[in-house]
Amino acid sequence: MERLTIKQFFNHECDLFAFDYTDPEINDREHTHEFDELVIVDEGYGVHVLNGSLYFIQEGDVFLVRKTDRHFYNELGTLKLMNILINPNVSFRYLRDLDFIWQQLLVKQDLPFIWLMNKDKEVCIKLAKEIGQVYSQNMSNEMSELLQIEMLFMQIISTILTSQKMSQKNSTQYKIRNLLRYLQQNYFEQIDWQNVSDRFFMSGKTINRQIKDLTGLSPVNYLNRLRVLAGRDRLRQSDDLITEISLSCGFSNSDYFAKCYRKNFGISPSDERKFFS
Repeated sequence: MERLTIKQFFNHECDLFAFDYTDPEINDREHTHEFDELVIVDEGYGVHVLNGSLYFIQEGDVFLVRKTDRHFYNELGTLKLMNILINPNVSFRYLRDLDFIWQQLLVKQDLPFIWLMNKDKEVCIKLAKEIGQVYSQNMSNEMSELLQIEMLFMQIISTILTSQKMSQKNSTQYKIRNLLRYLQQNYFEQIDWQNVSDRFFMSGKTINRQIKDLTGLSPVNYLNRLRVLAGRDRLRQSDDLITEISLSCGFSNSDYFAKCYRKNFGISPSDERKFFS
């Protein structure tokens, strides 16, 4: 598995931060890092596969990827990401007790993503670029420069956490994001769409329109997309029978799994396993 290194992305190994704005994000191969990565989704939408679990991501989402994680992106749209890379080998000089903050930003199966309203997203990206400008001015690592960098980063964190409290008041966006999270957590089950409608207090027509607007796919095709992505990870990571994989991912039989797999990836599950092995 590919491992992205500090030397590849940081100007100097003693730098606390580096920045990588991807337009579009094209890293669709599973990889790990030598650094932590705070990701802000600037535009687009897609599926983030983190440690084998699937998460739909879209504009405004914020999450932390630790150096111990393995992940990649599978695009449904054109993802543009602001990646704030954090060097774990360099200590913060002024900020302390950051573990609590990191915990707020980690991806958790049972909780929705932190997400930013548009104006707050733009503020965070602007602040990240300002940090990058400080680094580009031949830093001498003086206390004033280090203090400025950490203050700008703390403004980013403060904006993220404050925006999260405000965004939960936007009921429509909050409900649809929770609905997508519900599908991510339960894609391997047989989904009763009427129950989903009742659970999230939205009509079937509204659910269909909202999911189509966000993902470009109908609810059924989006659900099948999650299932084949999970199946692909199982094909690559295990020796389980294809029939077992198809059933565990929510398909009623292996023929339908193979049909959906070929539709999404242009290759059969058996050929995928041969190619990847």
